[in-house]
Amino acid sequence: MGKHDMLRDPHFTSLIFRLESRIAGEDRAAREAGSVAPKDSAVKSALRKAELALDGKLPKKPPSGALEEWTAALARVLANACRDMTAAGEASLKESAACLGAVRGSLDIRREMAGGDPRGYLDFLAGFIAEAGDTSEAPPQAGMSDPLP
Repeated sequence: MGKHDMLRDPHFTSLIFRLESRIAGEDRAAREAGSVAPKDSAVKSALRKAELALDGKLPKKPPSGALEEWTAALARVLANACRDMTAAGEASLKESAACLGAVRGSLDIRREMAGGDPRGYLDFLAGFIAEAGDTSEAPPQAGMSDPLP
């Protein structure tokens, strides 16, 4: 299934929405805690790290600093969410990884539309999720300490 077909399929759009709900929740929790101020670039990095983790590729060096730790933790949350979707029979691992890629594409589009705002995607996402209703399966911060297998 191609990316554009995936975005027209209600089943896959619901999976993508769940991943984006997780991102919005983790962003909200970080901002409320005052620990870090995530930017779109950190989310893009986390998405790529999650895709690599699904392929069994682990980071070569540990994160240094609060933002890198947040990014690594978000990658774990997203990779674990994809594994959960696969375990539940909702999507194959390949389809879950494609959902991550679709989220990354959405991030790229929103960054362009925001005219260089470093939080263009995250700010859009917060409003979108609030309007649509958060469907993340775990509260913010859940899974942040789960190790990558």
